[in-house]
Amino acid sequence: MRYHRRSLGAKYRPLTAKTGVRFPVGAKDGTCDIAFRAAYPSRAADFLFSPPYLLIEGAYLVEARMTLSGPAEVDAAGRKIAATKGTAYAQYLARNLKQAEFVLSDDAFASFRAGGIDAVAGIRQPLVSYAAANPDIRVLAERFMEISQVVALTRGKLRAAGFVGVTIEELKASGFVRGALDRSGHADVLVAPAAAGS
Repeated sequence: MRYHRRSLGAKYRPLTAKTGVRFPVGAKDGTCDIAFRAAYPSRAADFLFSPPYLLIEGAYLVEARMTLSGPAEVDAAGRKIAATKGTAYAQYLARNLKQAEFVLSDDAFASFRAGGIDAVAGIRQPLVSYAAANPDIRVLAERFMEISQVVALTRGKLRAAGFVGVTIEELKASGFVRGALDRSGHADVLVAPAAAGS
């Protein structure tokens, strides 16, 4: 946002929220114009998305003693996979799991620890941190999905969306996004590749 402000000579007021619910509400009442968020397919009808600027991996956390090696083995008959309600990966799993039972939870980690859950789905970095403090569990190396992080604008702002899209591509190509991730301690997060035709 500071980059946009310098480019446009505009003022901005950052707003924070614990969940992505605030932006749809703010977009309707005029308090929010732009947001950094996951590109949920369910949001595409209401918002314009920039090209992704980074990719977050969805991964599975399992008990260390289990011999599972990848997502295909987790999605098997008789297994239960838990995910926290309202997340991008929960929406993805609800659409794409073929055999495993999907369990929505207010706290997927608590459900896992309570027993009866074979795997927890989540963003890789928090799962890795949790596993590092709990040697009885591990995170599978292979991801089950990629979550594209984008800049979202309310529909109808086509001119603004075009400017944001060009800016995102410039920031990725210049190394700005990679540098910002590294400086903030997120060297393991992937920068999205250049958009087709950019």
